[in-house]
Amino acid sequence: MMEVMRDLEVRGTRAEIDALVDHMTRDAKAPWARSPEGEANIGDDNYRVFSREADGLLPALGVALHLEPEGIQIVNIVPRDVGNLGPTVYNATLQEFLEQLVQPAAAALSLSVVTSLPRTSLAAEVGPEIARLLVQFSGAANQSSGSSHPADFKRWATFLVTVHRSGKRLDTDLLYATLREQGWPKEKASDLVSEYEFARELLNVADDVS
Repeated sequence: MMEVMRDLEVRGTRAEIDALVDHMTRDAKAPWARSPEGEANIGDDNYRVFSREADGLLPALGVALHLEPEGIQIVNIVPRDVGNLGPTVYNATLQEFLEQLVQPAAAALSLSVVTSLPRTSLAAEVGPEIARLLVQFSGAANQSSGSSHPADFKRWATFLVTVHRSGKRLDTDLLYATLREQGWPKEKASDLVSEYEFARELLNVADDVS
């Protein structure tokens, strides 16, 4: 299982979402606060930003939410003083933001909150058949030579074409993590991800011109 950055969305009309944000702004307590400066920096009226000051648990950061036709959702959590957040810190921030600001306001307004799970697998994202094909390829392949052997290439190509025909979007980070779990060295796993990205674009073009 791979840890991924969670999604958070609150569903409601524009008036309900405006009331939600007002409620969150009014009830925010340290280290959280609404960030007019962050919103001004983005320069788009469809964004709402909350900031968090650093403490012993989490770094200083900002949470950007985007207004959608039927709600509002987190689109990014950005640290102010460090390079980037890994999934663990990102998800810890989202959980705190959810518990301290979003859930109380949504409950007061009877709005629905939707979050994704913090861990996922290839089978959960694209289905057990595609996951089986990757296991079959990884189990039979010479992992020092990637997909270069004709028999290995056939199994790899079957996986690539099946993903494409499914219409499902396979996240490259998830593919890389799965390949590493299946024993592939870092360099070969990266090479296979690059092959997947090339095949995905090639097959999309083939669909367009056929």
